Amino acid sequence: MQAWTAPELGRFLGWADVQDPDLAMGWRLPAVTGMRRGQALALRWRDVDLDAGRLSVRRSVGVVKAEGAGERLVEGPTKTGRSQVVDLDAGIARASKALQ
Repeated sequence: MQAWTAPELGRFLGWADVQDPDLAMGWRLPAVTGMRRGQALALRWRDVDLDAGRLSVRRSVGVVKAEGAGERLVEGPTKTGRSQVVDLDAGIARASKALQ
């Protein structure tokens, strides 16, 4: 796997903002917080405290493949099994308020 450089990520996020600002938040949040994809997908509004500028990561979503049954999404605990609090920068908090 080769990670993007900061300028590459910035160009992608800028492109995403132009294409679909609401969907762009789905890319921006993990990019600036370091959250795993499954953690971001499992977030609920009740996990977010915009006044305090933080969110709680309590669960994760993953894909489970069952032989003969295809794939399904399964929600469960985080990889470590522990909750964590993630601080949000002012830009993310402001954009989240607009989405809410």
